[in-house]
Amino acid sequence: MIASVVSDTFGKSSAAIINHMISSPEDTDLDYESLLHKELKSKTSDIGYSIANHTLSATQVSKMSVAFKHFAYINECIDLMDETIAILAPPF
Repeated sequence: MIASVVSDTFGKSSAAIINHMISSPEDTDLDYESLLHKELKSKTSDIGYSIANHTLSATQVSKMSVAFKHFAYINECIDLMDETIAILAPPF
């Protein structure tokens, strides 16, 4: 899987690839190269090899969906905390 190639599975490129695999498990001809950013473009063939002929089971899709939703929620909380700090900090 892609986690064996990239250092940050939740980074933009790998998250986009994984989200596509979750939302379209029947799509076996993914144009993953268009989803790669920055330094991952140099790993194009390794990434292609890591996802080639790889289909996700229903259990994997379910678990990964929960993980990505949890990650998104954490980021929302961080943004809310940043906003709150920006409002409360100026008097100090």
